[in-house]
Amino acid sequence: MPEETRPTWGWEQLQYPYNRAVADYVEELTHSQTTLAWEEWKRAHRFYDEMTRWEEEQRQLELPSWEAYEQQLKEELREALPPNWRSPDVEFPSLAQIEQLQLHEGLPLAWVPPNRVLREVLACRTPAGRRAVIARESAAIITACRKELRRLRSRETTEWRASAREAAVAMSAGHWRAGQALAAIALDTATDRFVRSSYRDATTQTRRARGGFKVPTPPGSSEQSLPEWSDVDYPRGMLVLHSLYGAFGEFDLKTDPVPTQFTRHGTVHSISRRQYSKANALIALMHLVGLLCLIEDE
Repeated sequence: MPEETRPTWGWEQLQYPYNRAVADYVEELTHSQTTLAWEEWKRAHRFYDEMTRWEEEQRQLELPSWEAYEQQLKEELREALPPNWRSPDVEFPSLAQIEQLQLHEGLPLAWVPPNRVLREVLACRTPAGRRAVIARESAAIITACRKELRRLRSRETTEWRASAREAAVAMSAGHWRAGQALAAIALDTATDRFVRSSYRDATTQTRRARGGFKVPTPPGSSEQSLPEWSDVDYPRGMLVLHSLYGAFGEFDLKTDPVPTQFTRHGTVHSISRRQYSKANALIALMHLVGLLCLIEDE
């Protein structure tokens, strides 16, 4: 007897109208789901548009208050700066630029030079250009230094003010080397008395690390070093003290050339014309006057 043959069923076995009904049902279901998804997308898109418009309206409402707050911060910063910075024509530079001027070039920026000269110094793009401006404006700088010294009255700084005045007299007479030497020595002793007594490593350039290697010690590198700009809300102090760090740059007499920019070490440990110059004499005097102003005004 032949083996019983069992029927096999598949889609093709469905006869009309069954296969057509199933196809219509599937098409209707797919269409309804697509329509539902499309409506959900449109609702989400409308919500996104509404939120975007609301955020823009809020931003426009808050913009005047933020602009006023930003302007207030700028005015507060300007009031906290020394007098020679208080001019609409003098913009405070970026921290990268201020670091270059202070830590690397050791330029005095507080109280002196006077406003007009400060603006020109900040506008220069090279260290040589900045030094040229300082040398060219020697008369204006010495006058500004003398004006600041006349108003100072602190008993603590009497001897240093006398040295600063004598240095200014020497420079006015054209004795730049003598003026620079006196200003540098007075600056060194004033820094030791008024700055390093609080920040032992204020002007220390390097320290010995493990293995005997020297590592740089800029502001913020230790508890005994000067604070960084980001650490304090004290722009007058930072403008004086960070520049002092740059002015105490070290060099090795046996291996390094005498620096052309003013440094305390270069002035004390050499008599080279590379170090002794009109610009450097004025820079030394401005450092001393700025520090004396900071001591008295703060």
